[in-house]
Amino acid sequence: MKSLLIITNGSCAVDVMEQGNISADFLPWLDVLHEGPVPANLSLSELSKIRANYIASQGWANEEEVNADFNERNQKLESYQNYAKVILWFEHDLYDQLQILQ
Repeated sequence: MKSLLIITNGSCAVDVMEQGNISADFLPWLDVLHEGPVPANLSLSELSKIRANYIASQGWANEEEVNADFNERNQKLESYQNYAKVILWFEHDLYDQLQILQ
């Protein structure tokens, strides 16, 4: 069993923790959920496809790459039981709170 998974609000937080030599696996939650569609009652996988399509439609990234990133993110999240401890590292703002809700 791995010891620690830290789920963060983005890669900036991961960069700081890595510079601080924090020993953990990191999972940055990279989605701007306050922009675009977030329909209710979908699985994480279904919502990820909709979000990837929206992100690509805005020209922010390539849809295939976002889908691949989201799939990797979702798989890591689903493996949470392989860790002795999971830490959520988020702030109080809307960006972060929506990620926690997702």
